[in-house]
Amino acid sequence: MPAGTVLRADVRDAGGAVIYAKGTRLQQDTVLPAGTVLGAGSLFTSDIAVGPMVWPKNVPLPWSLTLNGDLTLPVGALVPGATVVKLPGDAAFVKLRDSAPSDGIWAAAPMLPAGSQSWSLRFVAGADVTAADSRALRPRSANAGSLVLADSSVAALVSIQPPGWVWADLGGDNPFGTPGQPADEYLCADLPDYCQWNPGGETTQAQFPLTSVVRTGTGDLELLSAADLKVRTAYGIYTAGAPSQAMLAPDGSNPYDRARGQLFGGSVLGNQGAAYEGLVDGSATSVYHAWYPDGGGNLLVAAQGNLTGMSINQGNNGPLQYNNPGNWLWRQGGDIAGQRTAWWINFGTIALPLSRFSDDVMPALTGFSGFGTLGGGNVTVQAGGDAGLLASQGSNLASSSTALDIAVGSTGRIGSDGQLVLTGGGDMLVKIGGQLNPWQTMLTQSRTRSDSSGGLVNLRGLIDVQAGTIGGVNLSYGQKLGTDPRWPDFSVANRGIGFGGPLVVPGDAVVNLSARGDLVLSGAADPGRPVLPNTTSYTAAGSAHVGGGTTWFSLWRDETAINLVSAGGNLVPTRQNELSTAGSIDVPTDSMFVYPPTLTALATSGSIYYGAYENQPTVLAPQLVLAPSPQGQLELLAGRSIYANGYAIDMSGADQSALATPFRPAFKGWQRGEGNPITNANGSGTVPNNFGIISPGGVELFAFGPNTASNLHQDDGTSALIYAAGGDLVGFKSGEVIDFTKGGEKASTRPLSAWYLAAKPMRIMAGRDIVNLGTPVGGYDLLSNFDAYATSNLILHTGDNDFSVVSAGRDIVYANLQVAGPGTLLISAGSNVYQADRGAVTSLGPVAPGDLRPGASVVMMAGAGAPDYGALTRYLDPANLAAADKPLADQPGKVAKTYEKDLADWLSSHYGFKGTEADARARFALLPADEQAVFLRQVFYSELRDSGREYNDASGPRARSYLRGRQAIAALFPDQDEAGRPISYRGDITMFGGSGIRTLSGGNIELLAPGGQIVLGVEGVVPPPSAGLITQGSGDIYSYSKGSLLLGLSRIMTTFGGNIIAWSAEGDINAGRGSKTTQVYTPPKRVYDNYGSVTLSPTVPTTGAGIATLNPIPEVPRGSVDLIAPLGTIDAGEAGIRVSGNVNLAALQIVNAANIR
Repeated sequence: MPAGTVLRADVRDAGGAVIYAKGTRLQQDTVLPAGTVLGAGSLFTSDIAVGPMVWPKNVPLPWSLTLNGDLTLPVGALVPGATVVKLPGDAAFVKLRDSAPSDGIWAAAPMLPAGSQSWSLRFVAGADVTAADSRALRPRSANAGSLVLADSSVAALVSIQPPGWVWADLGGDNPFGTPGQPADEYLCADLPDYCQWNPGGETTQAQFPLTSVVRTGTGDLELLSAADLKVRTAYGIYTAGAPSQAMLAPDGSNPYDRARGQLFGGSVLGNQGAAYEGLVDGSATSVYHAWYPDGGGNLLVAAQGNLTGMSINQGNNGPLQYNNPGNWLWRQGGDIAGQRTAWWINFGTIALPLSRFSDDVMPALTGFSGFGTLGGGNVTVQAGGDAGLLASQGSNLASSSTALDIAVGSTGRIGSDGQLVLTGGGDMLVKIGGQLNPWQTMLTQSRTRSDSSGGLVNLRGLIDVQAGTIGGVNLSYGQKLGTDPRWPDFSVANRGIGFGGPLVVPGDAVVNLSARGDLVLSGAADPGRPVLPNTTSYTAAGSAHVGGGTTWFSLWRDETAINLVSAGGNLVPTRQNELSTAGSIDVPTDSMFVYPPTLTALATSGSIYYGAYENQPTVLAPQLVLAPSPQGQLELLAGRSIYANGYAIDMSGADQSALATPFRPAFKGWQRGEGNPITNANGSGTVPNNFGIISPGGVELFAFGPNTASNLHQDDGTSALIYAAGGDLVGFKSGEVIDFTKGGEKASTRPLSAWYLAAKPMRIMAGRDIVNLGTPVGGYDLLSNFDAYATSNLILHTGDNDFSVVSAGRDIVYANLQVAGPGTLLISAGSNVYQADRGAVTSLGPVAPGDLRPGASVVMMAGAGAPDYGALTRYLDPANLAAADKPLADQPGKVAKTYEKDLADWLSSHYGFKGTEADARARFALLPADEQAVFLRQVFYSELRDSGREYNDASGPRARSYLRGRQAIAALFPDQDEAGRPISYRGDITMFGGSGIRTLSGGNIELLAPGGQIVLGVEGVVPPPSAGLITQGSGDIYSYSKGSLLLGLSRIMTTFGGNIIAWSAEGDINAGRGSKTTQVYTPPKRVYDNYGSVTLSPTVPTTGAGIATLNPIPEVPRGSVDLIAPLGTIDAGEAGIRVSGNVNLAALQIVNAANIR
């Protein structure tokens, strides 16, 4: 002891004699002899070494002590906080609890009182015990040391049976009684083969598995392993936080901690659960509460080797999925039920399995299982090797697996003032050095459950996963696909089957999954809408009900997003189908699978595959739809190709008032034998024949209205992006028109005749071919869940100048597209646009309530490359106007007319521009190139038209000359680039049969083939009325081609006003041989205002084929026809040319002029 120490207690020698009395001040440094005894109350200001001693029980330790040797801790020993337990090197395992039967279920234990603090826990296997930091690990090796958690336990009923005869188990049904139950001894005397003697005694009947726990509250929890970390039985490994402040009602009650719902004569659990009723019934013995924890500690799980968990997808008693967040995240709410909205944590309790509410069903332990922070805190998971699903543990339906279930919890309550109070939340960071879920033998099957490869749940924060691969993609080369009419290329992997992708369940969260190789996402779900193993009491229509109340609402926010990035492999953004999601939480809740509002998938150097499953050649409906949000976005970007296999990924543009949210929850209340449930949901957004069935869980997102288009994205300014940068886009579908008029009984209940599943403009592009877009002409997709018919693709424009693009570097084959709303749809191929009899493009016009704007224009280009729109800007500057007294040919760079006034008018009508003509040019220069091209093409067509008219004007300045038109053509389609290298244009537009382009409510049609011909029909089978180019509103039709314009049996027709301009530079214009009696009906235009009133436009039929501008109603403006074939023939054919206004024909020869009228 150092000099100057004042002793606070006597110091005695081994014999008990006082060496130094209390109060002595040491004059010099003093060494006490061995065996010295320090009196109680001694205090030392520096470290001292003491000999072996026994510390009395229940006496607080004044300082940290190091034991002088090994100590055997009894099972169940209470270890003081801050204790460092170092196991002997040969310790294979540690028993943390007694294996004898116990009355306690630790997973169902209540939380500590509010304000309680908790110790941090750290488990280290393969620790470097010589290091100062207890987290230090030995280098990874086979003998470095693994951390294994294994604690198999079940809840069981123990009963005492007297000796006697029981019915025998014959390996099947015993016709006389239930095996094991008492039997009539007289019958047994006559039927000895059906009976057996039971000696009696104690019997134990296993009922349900129990989840073990490793947990703390506000402290941190760390599990580290120098080798592998393995969880071999069901475990809840989490930090719980501490209870947050209660939000009480004025009478002191807690409206956010309601009693469990009773369903069976005052029972929560029914007959089979009578032994556990006292734990959940709200009595003095009940331990159940709704918990709203906060302030939880962080969780760190790290292994230098492999990391495996225990994910149980189905228990022994019905659909009890241990990895279902509905087991531990419960909810209430609904004005109709007299409940305030809330969602809370159920750490563990006894409940009936999910929807199997029956008084004869055995209850089970339900609560959290996996890794998590449920009361706040971050989760960090690291593995140097592989992680997740490394081996099978169950049937091919994956009842259990070694996958990882990881969660970050959060709770919420909406107060009486309408304000939302949140607790918990945190970030989830997962880094895997090797592969996540690499085991594939089972997971490529279409029937494999989508949740069998683990789940990632975060209710409030970030999910960030990085791995070498996330799942994997099995590739097949040169497959003959039903969505691809081309001959297979055996060097190309055109079919990919994903396996091993996790299921993500974000709330107010963003999901980022990134992999160096393949990346697969199995599916996604909403944490606020799974079916729950719990009901609540409620009051409705003046009646109080003790149970049967179920609430649901979406916990997604407008910003909730899923972002997928594969740096060096292939990518699968969804594996959901009707078979894989049966019994899972990612079921098609709205008769469709639903993802959060934003999905982005980037395979920087690979391909994207979805819609294909092992041994499943056809798409398994239903389709996938992204939830509506003004910030929603869809992006599929592949360095190579995208193979969609005809599976639709839609964006919903529905009004968000149709959604169940915490501020307007959906509610359904029912009681046994009381008929249909009480509900505030109207069922118009889901399956009519399923809605209203007596069941405990409604989970549809669209609880209050239909999933149909609105102006949700009117101020968005972005487009959905679909890019196959270096390859093909095959079988892609996005956006659908669901027609209920062709369905059966289910369809007849719909308030709307059709839904429009689309949200915003799209840019669909491929470096090579685009093949089989949408639903073929005359076809449909039968939506059995709706008893309705769907056609795709559908693009929605909500802005006046919205612009969508479908562009291929090579060919476009069978493009079926529908565009709703105003703006422009551009379809462009570097080579051919080959529609044959399987491609149709339709501009539907306005579909959102109250929208009266004209429909979008459709532009189709083949072999155009990149038109030089910049060269046409000289037509906007009056300084470039040619002198009228000189030949145009003698004035290089000058033009016959400038369009500055037209430009100002166009900018005014489209952008609200006000200013001078010079200001107009400056404003125009600021527009995106695509929007500039809309006006510049009008300049181009005007020049072609006026050139043809000048050719026939004998008194005009350019009679018998096509110079003006040819200059415009040379400007837009130059024959050499700026370096003087030749530019070639090659590509045809071909369509026949029922293929065509139609605008139903305004909008122009433009066709450009600067290097080929345009074929709109062939001779043979008479096409349906939909064939050809038809504007059924006030739209014009423009056509320019190097080769001929051939109609066959088809038509070019404006039926409700509009002009036709066609220029064939080197070929003919042939009106064809179509029937003059074919009827083409203008469909009745339905206009809905904001109050639901409907206005119908008149329905006037038109007839015939060929070329025609018609005005079937006197109020419709007359349309002109301008046909120019400088080097060819104009043939009116048998179909003829009909004109309601003026006609101008310019060609070397005009044939069948008698058919022009």
